[in-house]
Amino acid sequence: PLYLADNEMLNKIRGQKVNASDAILAIVQFPGISELEDLIARPPILILDNVRNAENVGSILRTAFCLGITSVIASDTAWSAIKDSRAARCSMGTM
Repeated sequence: PLYLADNEMLNKIRGQKVNASDAILAIVQFPGISELEDLIARPPILILDNVRNAENVGSILRTAFCLGITSVIASDTAWSAIKDSRAARCSMGTM
């Protein structure tokens, strides 16, 4: 679905004023935390442990999706990188 939002809503989502040259690339609702047993029952699974660079995380996620991987287990460090907007920018594109 496509949602339209005015500048006031975009400012609220982003947490600061959106300038004319700024853009929100994507808004992603992460699924709730699943039980580990549920994820293990549905391989393949990508495990991101201590990956710190958001650009690397984005590239890894893009490649994993192309390989059919839809479940990710992430350490706290990797989770911080996943939430970085740079990861979203790097995960877009084609192979």
